[in-house]
Amino acid sequence: MKVKNCFGFFLIVVILMISVKTNDANRRVFSENTSVLIPIEISFENTYSIDLNIRINKHIVDDARVISHDEILDNALMAWNLDSDRLKIGIASGLPLTFQGSLIYLQLDLSREQTIDDELWKIVQIKLNGNITYQAENLILLSGVREGISYDNPIFPNFNEGTATLNGNSFESGSKIEIIGNYKLSVIDTYGKTRTIQFSIVPPASQYLLGDVNGDRRITTVDALMALQKASGRITLTDLQKFTADVNKDGMVTTVDALIILQYVSGRITTFGS
Repeated sequence: MKVKNCFGFFLIVVILMISVKTNDANRRVFSENTSVLIPIEISFENTYSIDLNIRINKHIVDDARVISHDEILDNALMAWNLDSDRLKIGIASGLPLTFQGSLIYLQLDLSREQTIDDELWKIVQIKLNGNITYQAENLILLSGVREGISYDNPIFPNFNEGTATLNGNSFESGSKIEIIGNYKLSVIDTYGKTRTIQFSIVPPASQYLLGDVNGDRRITTVDALMALQKASGRITLTDLQKFTADVNKDGMVTTVDALIILQYVSGRITTFGS
């Protein structure tokens, strides 16, 4: 972002976002209570005063503070304060300032373990006098859940702004998801942009045997019959039973699952394939 001939007082809002990619290359794991150093890059010309308003994701950051700055600010006045999820920084100078690069450095204390790409933080939105001057493709930060992952323990997805639905129902940031099943979480930010992640909750491997619908640790014609009765609507199954009966993993218990279990019992097949 570039500001020219700024003889007045300017407000700049910076939203910081973790960039999490599905590619596992160049990934780092930051343990709980780890501190990371983040440069804030900006450019301006002939500016006497700047107000930086930096939004921090409090779901994963315990504390944020300014620890260093470029020497151009040595003769300027600077004050900062962390107010809830906003780090407010005020800069004033008796002489006009011109600069391009890393103006200040923030230290962020992470509150939980994070697996993050080398490209750790991105400035994704900057406002000047209320107008967006820069906007990246993805403004929505989702933490605590990843695309395409099956979790065998409860999860607590968090998002930094907007509203969300989980399988079409309203969802509050930080709520627990623990019921076995397939999920689609959609978050809509204040600008109407949507980010969607699909994932599933599965039972721990020690708690089930695929195809063993009645839970007796054996796979028999009884299990095939229960799958068939579920498919026809004659009986209802628990979440765990539905998971074990869905042997082809299409998200439903149908006559196909009953047939596959029967084929397994008769020895025609030896494994359950998707």
